[in-house]
Amino acid sequence: MPLNDNGDVIDGARIDECIDTIKFLLLKNTKIVIISHFQRPGGKVDASMSLLRVKGFVEKKINKEVYFIDNINTAKQEVSLLSFGSIAMLENLRFFPEEELNDDEFAKKLASIGEVYVNDAFSCSHRKHASVHAITKFINSYAGLHLAKEVNALEKLFSVNNKKTNSINALCPDKENVIKSSVKMAIVGGKKISGKIDFINSMLGEMNCIMIGGAMANTFLAASGCDVGGSFFELDMIDMANDIMSNAKDKKTKIVLPIDFVGLSTNNAIETRSIDDSLKDFKIFDIGPKSIVNFAKKIYLANSIFWNGPLGLCEKVDFCIGTVS
Repeated sequence: MPLNDNGDVIDGARIDECIDTIKFLLLKNTKIVIISHFQRPGGKVDASMSLLRVKGFVEKKINKEVYFIDNINTAKQEVSLLSFGSIAMLENLRFFPEEELNDDEFAKKLASIGEVYVNDAFSCSHRKHASVHAITKFINSYAGLHLAKEVNALEKLFSVNNKKTNSINALCPDKENVIKSSVKMAIVGGKKISGKIDFINSMLGEMNCIMIGGAMANTFLAASGCDVGGSFFELDMIDMANDIMSNAKDKKTKIVLPIDFVGLSTNNAIETRSIDDSLKDFKIFDIGPKSIVNFAKKIYLANSIFWNGPLGLCEKVDFCIGTVS
């Protein structure tokens, strides 16, 4: 979730997606404890990445005070003292190394805070982190309204030519709006191929076109022979990227990569460079204007679109233009 230099939320889409579930649970007079992560503190406390920075934004969205808990060890006791209908928010779970290690003991501690776990974070549901994966072993777990909506839409997208779909049940499932598509397209972003191999492979032959952005695209570019300079890419995933591109060709799914980029030069100046320019002294952090136009033209032709992951480093406003566009 990107913030500007003043600490204000500039894109609250991830929070907006959870509002319906929060309001639904409030109508049931429950205590709600919001658990989440924010940016990448690397398992250490960093005040600049505290969820306290977004608490006010959440309060405005739900028009209700949110009680902030900065100590996970006292969270269970603090929640027990709250009245029903209250909302609490835990500190950034990525301050704890156990979160990304999918640690069972850490997950048990989180689970002990509540009686029911609701996952409404579709974009994080592929992660084997304690608050997403391990926690479900220790507490009754359910899909939130947004997560259910996304899964149902995805099921329909992959079942366009089938007579039946097997959508999951939501609290208020939307059983209308069945996708009727002849041209299906996917936009896939994020940092790593390694976390989305099965997902990408499942789309080959199903999608007419897959457009790839984010740091993930750098690995595909490197596999295609492009020197991506100092940009992040997964060296150990080069062969996998080549396999994906080869399989895509065999299954008649077109892979579309960025053709220009926004990033930083060695003197930390923000620049736009083409794929034909030298990128040796350059770090890629977003797709460029020509790529935006190219992606948009293809999006215009699609009847059904599945999108997962940002196309740039959206924690920084300067590198969120591709995604927002």
